[in-house]
Amino acid sequence: MKTCTIKSVYEAIVKKRGLNPATANLSVTDKDMIAVYINDRLPEGYERTWWSDLMLAEQREYRATWDALLNYVAGDEVYHVAADGGEHYYISLQDANVGHDPDTSSLWWAEVGDDFLRTLSFQQEGKTEIGSLDLQNCVFDRDPRLYRFAGRIEDVIMYGDGILVSANEAPARPWIWFRPPVPEFSLTDWDGATAYAAGDLCYYANSGECYKALQASTNRNPFSETDYWEPVGFPAFLKTFIVWAAHSEYLLDPVEERKAEGRAQAELDGLEDAEDQKGVQRKVVFGR
Repeated sequence: MKTCTIKSVYEAIVKKRGLNPATANLSVTDKDMIAVYINDRLPEGYERTWWSDLMLAEQREYRATWDALLNYVAGDEVYHVAADGGEHYYISLQDANVGHDPDTSSLWWAEVGDDFLRTLSFQQEGKTEIGSLDLQNCVFDRDPRLYRFAGRIEDVIMYGDGILVSANEAPARPWIWFRPPVPEFSLTDWDGATAYAAGDLCYYANSGECYKALQASTNRNPFSETDYWEPVGFPAFLKTFIVWAAHSEYLLDPVEERKAEGRAQAELDGLEDAEDQKGVQRKVVFGR
């Protein structure tokens, strides 16, 4: 996905007010309100349709990969690749199951049976979080980007905080086509004295980016300390929509507000028309 900095979005919104971003010297409250406008209106554009610029395809396992260092209890299920390359799912038969290879330890592990639930959580360690997906077009037995959506798996339903793949022909590691969660942004400057928690947001003026904390930290520079922070890129194709939408939220004159809102909606309509020409079907959003 092509992204732009949140600074470029912020400055475009300020210019709509007739101000020079370099000299406007907006207050912290004003900047916070602009961030609120951005975050309030972004889902409207982000979730309008299945934008090809936002969709991702990743191969997933139904369970976490077996780890020789972990202590498994009876009933735990794992994914394991055998020495010959075969992919299997196993269930632990006993507690205190540590270091026993599922492929060779029949006293400790058994291959799962027909009652195995092929579930995929929206949040899996090491994988991109799933924000929403189309249940009719989300699970495939091959990379949908390369094979033009061939190999679609049917019988996919919502199950808890994820999906259940109930088809008998489901592969050991299916491909999932999905949209990540709507990103959020902050225009609050990073402060080296602030203790940040994982998931916190900050703005770093030197790079013009918003950053999301990967772990707790204090005085860890967002631009250079990549173990602690990751940039949150703004979807570039939605920039014009957000600029007009955020500007409309600021306007007090109802006539001018309607004009700005009309420009925002016209931008979204044009983007959707262009997306339709790519052959992307509009679907109801399933997921969180």
